[in-house]
Amino acid sequence: MMMHYNTLRRKAQKWYKKMFFHLVDICIYNSYVIYKSIHGETVPFLKFRMAIIRQIIEKYPPEERKRANAASEGSGRLTDRHFLAFNNPTKSKLKGQRVCHVCSQTKNKQRVRRETIYHCGTCQVALCAVPCFEVYHRCKNF
Repeated sequence: MMMHYNTLRRKAQKWYKKMFFHLVDICIYNSYVIYKSIHGETVPFLKFRMAIIRQIIEKYPPEERKRANAASEGSGRLTDRHFLAFNNPTKSKLKGQRVCHVCSQTKNKQRVRRETIYHCGTCQVALCAVPCFEVYHRCKNF
C-alpha cells in the first residue's frame, strides 16, 4: 500500500521495465523499513526516497551525452579541426545517405530535407559538403 502512492511504474512501459521498476520500488521500501527500525525516526517515505535519489546523483553525476545530430558547445565544434568522411552504407541505402543537420535545423533560411553521403568524422553529424560543413563549424547559430 505504501508503494502504491509513490510508484515508479508507468502505463506505457514494456512488461520487463514495469517489473524492473517494481523491484526497485520494493528495494527502496525495504530499505525504508530497515532505516526506520535502526534509527527509530519517522521520516515520510517520499522524503526518504528523495534523499536516496539525491545521494545517488551526488555520487554518480549525470554525464553530458553527445548526440549524433547536435554537438555540445564544449565539444570543440567551432575550434577543433574537422574533416569530411563518407557515411557507411546500410541495408536500405547503398550510398549511406543521411539527412543534413544544417539544412533541416537552420533558422536563417527555409528548412529543407536534403540527404547527403557525407558526415563530419569528428562530430559524427551528417552534413552537405558545401556550404553546410563550413557553416556548421564556423557559426554558433546557423
